[in-house]
Amino acid sequence: MAKRWRELLKAAKQISADQLQVLYKRDGLLALSKPYGVPVHSGPGMGKSVMDLMEKFKEIHNLKETPRLLHRLDKNTSGLLLLAYSESMAHRMSELFRDRKVVKTYLGLTCGVPKSLNGVVVDKICEGIVGKRKIRRMVTINDSQYEDVVRLVPDGEIMKAHTAYTVLDSSEDTCALVQYMTKTGIKHQIRLHSASSLQCPVLGDHKFSNFDAEPQQLPLRLLQMLDIRGTSSTEGSKRRIKPWQRGLIPLHLFAETVEIPEIKTDGKPLIIKAHLPEFFLETLKCCDLKPKRYGKTKYVKHFARR
Repeated sequence: MAKRWRELLKAAKQISADQLQVLYKRDGLLALSKPYGVPVHSGPGMGKSVMDLMEKFKEIHNLKETPRLLHRLDKNTSGLLLLAYSESMAHRMSELFRDRKVVKTYLGLTCGVPKSLNGVVVDKICEGIVGKRKIRRMVTINDSQYEDVVRLVPDGEIMKAHTAYTVLDSSEDTCALVQYMTKTGIKHQIRLHSASSLQCPVLGDHKFSNFDAEPQQLPLRLLQMLDIRGTSSTEGSKRRIKPWQRGLIPLHLFAETVEIPEIKTDGKPLIIKAHLPEFFLETLKCCDLKPKRYGKTKYVKHFARR
């Protein structure tokens, strides 16, 4: 597993335009399957981004306009990413996102199992400064009770975030495959809600699993499932699992589907679906997790109406 995880990072640095998988391309709307570790925008230390590849992508696919982003995914979140390659579609989709008429579904593999098998998390969240290293990241208002490690950013905007979730499968109380749907599109809300509100952080989420952004702590059974074994520093010394070994685990959060009721195909709402990457499938197999159901839940329609 460790070798596979290292290869993911190497592949992300070497990504090229012709490697981007096209899930949908019609009438100015484009859906790509973004690989793990590839940022959508370039920046200091970020490496090659999706947008860095768009001029070449435009050439390869004979597009009249360079695709532009319609929303964002975290660098380490893999899966479905929407872009527009016409000004009219970019404007239309901007209005649909603004009116919350685009329903996005995610899959996550969590450490631990939520107490309720389904529900809706509603929390007020804002930017905070956390931990000894004073890292800036999103926090819930409830997190602010830990005054010794969490401080809210002065004058930071407080936003109400809604995340629906359903547990699709679980392995005792060790881990679970969870489907998430968002009503709001606030930065990092799924990762934050999973870790803070559900107390079940996404596997490989080293940023939100603790306040110091250290490699995620995992229960012994999950370490065994992932075949993570201890190493010895010197000959004859006791074998221990080092933080760097846990730090290799990739974020297991995947943007699976997008439903756009306002856009029809054969008279039905447009639904675009991405397929889980190999590393995610391997982890599911190791954890003996199999989805009990995919696609809509009652929360999707609820969110789509609002």
